[in-house]
Amino acid sequence: MTKFITIFPFIHINTKNNNTLFYNTLSGNSIVFRENESIFLLAKRLEENNFACTIEEDQISILEQNNFFNLLLENNIGYSIDAEKLQSLPFTVQCIDFRDNQLEKNIKKHEYLLENIREITFYLNNFTTAKSHSKLHKAHHQFLFPVCEEQAEEIKITNIQSILKETENNSININIIGGNILESSNYQDIVSELNNCSHNVFYYFHYLDLINQEYKNLLSAISEKTTKVILVVFPFVRGKFMKWDEIIKRDGVKVEFVVENEEQITEAEQIISEFEIKDYLFRPYYNGINIDFFKENVFVNEVDILEVKESLFDLATKKISNPSFFGKLIINADGNIFTSFNFPSIGNINNLNLKNLIFNLLEDENSVWRVNKTVVEPCKNCIFNILCPPISNYELVLDQNNLCTVK
Repeated sequence: MTKFITIFPFIHINTKNNNTLFYNTLSGNSIVFRENESIFLLAKRLEENNFACTIEEDQISILEQNNFFNLLLENNIGYSIDAEKLQSLPFTVQCIDFRDNQLEKNIKKHEYLLENIREITFYLNNFTTAKSHSKLHKAHHQFLFPVCEEQAEEIKITNIQSILKETENNSININIIGGNILESSNYQDIVSELNNCSHNVFYYFHYLDLINQEYKNLLSAISEKTTKVILVVFPFVRGKFMKWDEIIKRDGVKVEFVVENEEQITEAEQIISEFEIKDYLFRPYYNGINIDFFKENVFVNEVDILEVKESLFDLATKKISNPSFFGKLIINADGNIFTSFNFPSIGNINNLNLKNLIFNLLEDENSVWRVNKTVVEPCKNCIFNILCPPISNYELVLDQNNLCTVK
């Protein structure tokens, strides 16, 4: 007896070292087979033959022992049928195949280059009169956080204007941060410019920075359509935070708690309750000695990975790019441009050809926009590498690509 097996075109298959994953991109259902050579070889055949192949009687027996056919149906992965009945099946058409290089070719087309930009972060300045940021002076290597340096710099408003003009037909996120942006000499002009743009704008403030009536008036100039983010670090200074209380209660204000341990999470939860904060998140900070905290709160396990629903297109893009960094640029106060502060500058805004910059990032397979878990150790040997969260600044800071417990 011969059977014909077909796997539905919306299924993602990954095979590594006799391990096999079948993942349904519509439902999120999955089947995992570990150290099973028979199913591994079958999956390889299916991948090579447009997700369909025939199997003989000896293979059928082995697959039945693994409950393969029932699992296929239960998870809507595919089906099998006796080969002689094959002609009675209706004609089917395969879904668009994202497994070739067409997606990669499209993003490199000259007329679409600027559409690859997703987010631009501007550091208006690199200073503050409040001596409050030194404890976490390297936090900007992990997430958006103020940068304070000895030599004071301010970005030119003309540089921001030129970027806004080039991206005016895009819908992108613009992050505005400092130092302390309220101390920027061109703050009001920049806010006025951003109030009139079509982008999604986010302003970042450190709660320990001075917030007097003058600065509150400056804050009121920001459009209500934007998002204001208040960064809170520990140890918590209640008196400083209370000066922001009136602002925190407004619409469009989010509070981010930078946490290093469980005790700080507990304290943050108490602050959230006391001040009735509605929009907030916890931002883990790696301080060099709290790896156990990261293993508990940042590392993922197999269940975590399989709980996240990914579309076929999501998985296709993760094969050729890194969503954590793709389309994102950082421009600091002196005009230097970065993809991440964990890498050297890739240029300066004062002599910028934006299209050339983007093309180079797309063309370079080693750029942070492109490097993903399908090509790095040890992740490239894991069947979950595309479903897993992409490489982020945390992986770069910890010098570890696999922030997980998957073996």
